[in-house]
Amino acid sequence: MPLDVMAQQVNKKQDLIYSQAKKELNDDYYVLYRIVDKLARSNDTASTSWRVRLSEKYALNGFADEANLIIVPKAAVEQLSGNPDALACMVGREISHHIRKHQAVGPTEKIALKRQIQEEVASQLKANEGSKRGWGMGLGLLGGLTGVSTSGIQGAINTSTDNASAKMIAEKEAELNKRIADTSSRIEKEADEDAFIYLSRAGRDPKGCIVYLDFISRDPSAEADPSNPQIPGRIQAYRDFINRESSEKFKKEGLSNLSRLGQSLNYKVTDNGASLRIEAYGGSTNSKIENF
Repeated sequence: MPLDVMAQQVNKKQDLIYSQAKKELNDDYYVLYRIVDKLARSNDTASTSWRVRLSEKYALNGFADEANLIIVPKAAVEQLSGNPDALACMVGREISHHIRKHQAVGPTEKIALKRQIQEEVASQLKANEGSKRGWGMGLGLLGGLTGVSTSGIQGAINTSTDNASAKMIAEKEAELNKRIADTSSRIEKEADEDAFIYLSRAGRDPKGCIVYLDFISRDPSAEADPSNPQIPGRIQAYRDFINRESSEKFKKEGLSNLSRLGQSLNYKVTDNGASLRIEAYGGSTNSKIENF
């Protein structure tokens, strides 16, 4: 069946629930509901529910949290309201993080890892102190026997062991920073490439990710290391990726999934209006407010 005919049939099935959602949901949640619904069904990830929560905290990039929860800053929705493909890229990337079970190294994890380094170095320092005391006893005995001052030698030993400890701390922290950067680079690359596939299957323009990545590049908090920004390189890598890939096969897969799953997913506004839950396929019927 031609893609345009399949698309027409799919649109008829989803229009009824979309019409109801437009009446019941506020503007931000309505847009996000439609994006999540289409992404979930077209990519066959509707076997589980998804949650969306708008955040008042100023930020430009979304992030994944808890179980299938996507945090979307209101500032991003407002500024990208005219580009639903860019918003869909934000959501698609967070869906990817959940599906791949990405574990980003955030501020809390960095603190824990640096504490581990400090404990390792403290253990080494303790050993070094024992070594210095051993040298001190030996040099003191030597000085007593020969009558020659050994304080200069002891000072050199102290300086050498202290320098070795400082070098060890620097090396371990450099190793940690590289590990964090490598992990961040890998998971963001995977999410970027998944977003291309997800948007293509949902019938959206995957170039929306270029808009989104350029958008979040203005926010230092979107970088794992603001002093060494990765987003410009990610934008170029994404351009190269979409130039190599064809979206047509993914569009056909998406329309097939949409046709098979039928009508749009049901939804609930939860947590006294703080969150929106998009139900799994075949989940409960629409109910505007539910507290739990």
